[in-house]
Amino acid sequence: MSKPSLEFIIDLELRRFLGKIEMYNKIAETTGVSKNDVEAIIKALSDELLEVIAANDSFKLGEVVTIKGIEKPARTCRNPRTGEVIELPVRDGVPKAVFSKKLKM
Repeated sequence: MSKPSLEFIIDLELRRFLGKIEMYNKIAETTGVSKNDVEAIIKALSDELLEVIAANDSFKLGEVVTIKGIEKPARTCRNPRTGEVIELPVRDGVPKAVFSKKLKM
């Protein structure tokens, strides 16, 4: 089985992203797995990613992207309408995606 390229997710000529059903169909065609299995795999992957982000861990998805949860420190900001100073608390589990150099064109 050949390694699928990124072109099956992004139509580079049209510069548009495939919809969910189109993506499931393309993955099923490329891998030979049923569409129901592809949907179950994507659901499990989504659930795992949410857990990883909440735990401030990182998850590398193939050679494409690393997704991680980070902690945003507390900071002071200003309400632009009223000028009131607001203290924002520390935020845990903020998602951050780091894309590979292969995608940076």
